[in-house]
Amino acid sequence: MVIFLLLVLIVVILFGKEIKSAIYLFVGISFIYWIATSLFDWGSNLWENHSRAIVIITLSIFGGLYGFQRNRRLADQEGLIVSEEENVAHTYNKINSSTSEYKQDEENDFKEYFHLYNQAKDLEGTSPLESLELYIHILTEYRPKGMNYYERPTYILEEIGSYQEAIDICDRAIKEIENNLFKGDLYSFKDRRERLLQKQTKYRL
Repeated sequence: MVIFLLLVLIVVILFGKEIKSAIYLFVGISFIYWIATSLFDWGSNLWENHSRAIVIITLSIFGGLYGFQRNRRLADQEGLIVSEEENVAHTYNKINSSTSEYKQDEENDFKEYFHLYNQAKDLEGTSPLESLELYIHILTEYRPKGMNYYERPTYILEEIGSYQEAIDICDRAIKEIENNLFKGDLYSFKDRRERLLQKQTKYRL
């Protein structure tokens, strides 16, 4: 109330000569003062009567906002996880596809060199050199898996006195067996290699 009286006094002092303007200003200030005091009183009464409800509502709003932000972060993380799973699945499918293609190529190669091997084997009795040529072709163009692809050409090479070539084939077979490229009798090739070395040394003297 004291503030209101001071405002009236200021109006009278400032606009004493212009009564009309003073009245307008007085009415305006009075209206503003009334609104301000009403709002203040309403706010005070509201807080006094409903303080618990206001606190609960405020906490609920805060909790809702926090939950919304948390859910959004979780959704973003789930999106990243899904994206990562998709990448893993894509990589797996790509590797699986590559593996399938490799197996298919390997199967096709086997069909080709197995056919050549049968031809070479049939020619051993009648045309050993032609048979040897096919065996060497198999070893040059493919990576055959099996002892016979290495043993049979060494027989022919040993018979015709080409010991070093036979030793080279034994070395290759030993290396591939040791590297688990195919299963075979490692010591059989080592013994054969030793025998070929002895023959090679003997006939050089």
